[in-house]
Amino acid sequence: MKKYKLEDSCLFKITTKRKLCEILLISHDQLKLLQTNNDLFRSQTISDKKGKKRDCDMPKLPLLQKVHKRVHKLLSSIIVPDYIFSVKGKNAKLNAKYHQENCNKTIITMDIKGFFPSITSSKVYNLFHQVFQCNKDIAFILTHLLTHNNCVPTGCHHSSILSYFACKDIFDNINKKAISNNCKFSLYVDDITISGNKSNIVKTYVSKVMSTNKLSLSEEKTKIYKPSYPRKKITGVILYVNGKIKPQNKTYKKIHELKTLDRDDKQSAQLQGLKLEVKAIKKLNLCSSFLLFTAPSHN
Repeated sequence: MKKYKLEDSCLFKITTKRKLCEILLISHDQLKLLQTNNDLFRSQTISDKKGKKRDCDMPKLPLLQKVHKRVHKLLSSIIVPDYIFSVKGKNAKLNAKYHQENCNKTIITMDIKGFFPSITSSKVYNLFHQVFQCNKDIAFILTHLLTHNNCVPTGCHHSSILSYFACKDIFDNINKKAISNNCKFSLYVDDITISGNKSNIVKTYVSKVMSTNKLSLSEEKTKIYKPSYPRKKITGVILYVNGKIKPQNKTYKKIHELKTLDRDDKQSAQLQGLKLEVKAIKKLNLCSSFLLFTAPSHN
């Protein structure tokens, strides 16, 4: 996928409904249908690849789902900083690997509590009106199509990337703070990871900036791993003090459990997904070992 600067995005400076329709690949009548409909979402419980259930707000109309996919694609085509890992081409495993060089330093993981519900309609409106510089009417329409119950819905195609852009200035400032303290910062949806000898300084800053912007951190999910701690959990992956990355023990236990069952199609798919996850992590370790082995000497 070709990447663009924000100001070169199709979503930048939309001033007419006609242009909006062209960009969203829908007709004027279809836009009008969505604009005048105040019952666009339905609640639904879905299971992720690991079988974990969660409540989501899904679009009722295939047309709205099409719009969400389109907005997701357009936002995903914008160049983003290296610190974000919940974008196409990256994942939770690469997020953990990003901190590999700091495996024997302090690592702090934090979770933004209720991230999507915290991204209010006004934040989305300001994103399109002030950052993307769309006119007020267009920003209002996009906000209507992309939010539900005055916030970003959970579980939609666009939810993660839209929430990121709505808070991009916050995360950019955290990244600058981390760099200034010789630390690394990364973001995977609502999971924050900081690594480095001065991680606690950055953690204090994160807490302050979150509070200032009416976001909150989950205290029970905040973990501080001291340098000597042998196993550091980062977005579901274990980073060892020697730099090796491995799946959690519960991943292997779940694989063993599924192997002993008379599996249905759903369980077979889950088993296959877990096996692929383990294989991908092993491949990352092989790549890391190869790079270390072939690195040129500076002596």
